[in-house]
Amino acid sequence: MDSTMATATATPPATKRFFTDDFRNLVSPPNGGYWFHNMPLPDGDRIAGANPDRAREQKLWRSTVDALGLDLRGKRVLDIGANDGIFTIASLLRGADHVTAINPGDMYMGTYPHNLKMACEWWDVQPEVMTGDFVTAPLPNGSYDIILFYGVLYHLKNVFAAFQKLRDLLAPGGVVLMETQVTTVVHPRPIFELASDLMPTTVPQFKALVGSCGSSNFLMPNDAALMCLADTYGLQLEFPNPRTNEYEQSPGLSTRRIGFLRAKS
Repeated sequence: MDSTMATATATPPATKRFFTDDFRNLVSPPNGGYWFHNMPLPDGDRIAGANPDRAREQKLWRSTVDALGLDLRGKRVLDIGANDGIFTIASLLRGADHVTAINPGDMYMGTYPHNLKMACEWWDVQPEVMTGDFVTAPLPNGSYDIILFYGVLYHLKNVFAAFQKLRDLLAPGGVVLMETQVTTVVHPRPIFELASDLMPTTVPQFKALVGSCGSSNFLMPNDAALMCLADTYGLQLEFPNPRTNEYEQSPGLSTRRIGFLRAKS
């Protein structure tokens, strides 16, 4: 589907503030709960999320969707690890025909899908909302033109099953936009570093939260490991080169990596 790579459409004026870094006021969550995303509100305010960079999500969007010039109009999008739903909403505001958000229901603080549904009401969008593991969920194979896979890989116990499922779900000509924690260990061969609380590692495991999906860390790959893992399942991994996109240049995000997965022809 070559049209997926067309120039991104201009953002309608009514939703422009959703994608901008600027906001009127930083506010506490209206529902009094925990929010991971710094969610924009229609009145120009922004919810104070977990990351102190209040434009973190906008930078990630620009460094992936906008950097590739993706035209979402008429496309089917799958947002894996949707959390509070900022990228689900962004996809619908950019004209996606159908967006499916999926996330486990046992995540830290139990905020999914409550926050997402609330934010969708604010922005008047209607995604398909699913609760569960994307690897085993009844998602239709070959159906998604764009798969958002942000902040998921290093939380998974089985990265091999995950990549097989990504390949199965991807439509011909589709693309997976990936962001993941990577290891700081420098090695020329493909390696995965095991996260641990027992000894210093790139990030801790948070063993106390192992039972809460999406809270503990497990494996951090290097670039070579990501490329080889993708190749195993017939996917071609591309990195922005050089690594100068604004998202990865953000303070505190120097060990994160974004990439684009496409099915090999």
